[in-house]
Amino acid sequence: MIYRIKPIVDTQTIITAPGVVVEKPVSFLGDVDKDSGVLVQPDSKLRGTRLTGKVFFAPTGRGSTVGSYIIYALKTSGLSPAAIVMHKAEPIIITGAVISGIPLFEGMPIEFYRKPRIIDKVTIKPGGVVEVFE
Repeated sequence: MIYRIKPIVDTQTIITAPGVVVEKPVSFLGDVDKDSGVLVQPDSKLRGTRLTGKVFFAPTGRGSTVGSYIIYALKTSGLSPAAIVMHKAEPIIITGAVISGIPLFEGMPIEFYRKPRIIDKVTIKPGGVVEVFE
C-alpha cells in the first residue's frame, strides 16, 4: 500500500527498513529505553522490540519534554529508528526529530495503528511517499 503523507523532517534519500507499529501514543521518556533502543512501553504487545534502524509508526506522542533529548541520545548513540511516522506529530517528537536529523512524517490514517505489528519492509521516499509491504 502506498501513502502520501506530510514530511516534517524530510529524508534526503530513500529509506528501506522493517517497520514497527504501536497502537498507543508513545513517550520517548519511559516507553523507549535510551540505552538499547528497545520499546519498553508497559502495556504494548511489542514490548521488547528493538526500534534501532526500523521505521517506527506511532499514532502520536505524549509526555515529557525530556523525550526530545531521549530521541537525540538514541541518534548520537546509533540506536535511533531510521524514521518516525505518525498520524499526528506533536511538538516534543518534532523537536527531537529536528535536533537529531531523524526523518519524521505525519498524516498516516489513524486506522493504520489499530493493530500493533512488525512490517517486513517499508520504503520512504523524499517528499513523504511511504510504501508498506505487509
